[in-house]
Amino acid sequence: MWWLNFNPQFNWPFSGSVVQDIHPSLLARAGNDETELRVLREVASYGRQIGVLSDLVLGLAKRLPAGELDDDARHALAQLEEMGARIARIKQGQR
Repeated sequence: MWWLNFNPQFNWPFSGSVVQDIHPSLLARAGNDETELRVLREVASYGRQIGVLSDLVLGLAKRLPAGELDDDARHALAQLEEMGARIARIKQGQR
């Protein structure tokens, strides 16, 4: 029964685990790479920047009267709230 323990791993190109640092120059050519890197190193990561924007959007959405948003906006808001809750749970597990 040796074959029960036989489990070869085959990774075709682009099918395996890929971990890499996303360099700003890979994302867009519209800005200055050096400026992007300084912002990431000295101010905040992309995740932190998005987190601040998400907090702002969620805070503003709470101040709107009920029914002010259309279906698409309500759906997007629900997705943002769910993502925020999942991120919070992940962060709780890390501490």
